[in-house]
Amino acid sequence: MIKSLFLFNLRENKILIIAFSLIGTLYATVSIGMYDPSSAEALEAMLDLLPEAMIRMMGFDQIGGDITHYVSNYLYGFIMLLFPVIFSIMLGTKLVSKYVDQGSMTYLLTMPYTRRKIVITQAVFFALSLFVIIFFNVLVIIVMSESMFPGSLDIWKFIMLNLVTYAVHLALFGLTFLCSVLFSDSSKSLGVSGGILISFFILNMLSSISEQTEFLKYFTPFTLIDIEHILASGGNGVLGFIFTLITAIAIFIVSIEIFHRKSIII
Repeated sequence: MIKSLFLFNLRENKILIIAFSLIGTLYATVSIGMYDPSSAEALEAMLDLLPEAMIRMMGFDQIGGDITHYVSNYLYGFIMLLFPVIFSIMLGTKLVSKYVDQGSMTYLLTMPYTRRKIVITQAVFFALSLFVIIFFNVLVIIVMSESMFPGSLDIWKFIMLNLVTYAVHLALFGLTFLCSVLFSDSSKSLGVSGGILISFFILNMLSSISEQTEFLKYFTPFTLIDIEHILASGGNGVLGFIFTLITAIAIFIVSIEIFHRKSIII
């Protein structure tokens, strides 16, 4: 890994990372603040005012129950799916294709760095950035839950849910990263990767509307973030996490090799 390039990426993207971390923190704070185990019926009554299809699409149909189920369904049925996708699209394009598009990659390739080392640095930077955003959010939720409702949150199951969520978003970013490697034009990379990731998100929402659209879940990796299945037993998410993580690593390896062999005019 190239330390100077990693630090440059950090300086260039720190506002983006902080902004998405704060967005996650805001929703986490609101979700815990709204939770009241004695007024679950009031919350369900409020949700009944919304169209059923909308409630199912946003993952709020299972929002009741203990605080673990409440927070998980409130955040990981919609919010923690959408915002990391937007982050991946915004950052993914910057890390390779924008460098090539603006000519900065030409400068990097004239320095004593191998192509593999350059692109590995970019991949590691994203993986760590995504880790910070998701698990800062996890830390806030755990601290707030333990301070307001001691012992109520099943921390192990909640962490397992987040590990699966992280692995899925890492695999999705792998696709964004692959597009960034394949297309030297940053606008084309943004359009293709954005189209793919947003399509996955929309398919996931549509699959929740009714039994007639449920088959759509087989066409989106978000299906792996099966909240109820994972919370039924923390161990239920281990295989999904391992499989998705291996898939993400494989996509990154392919991307690295493509960039290594790619013809770039200097």
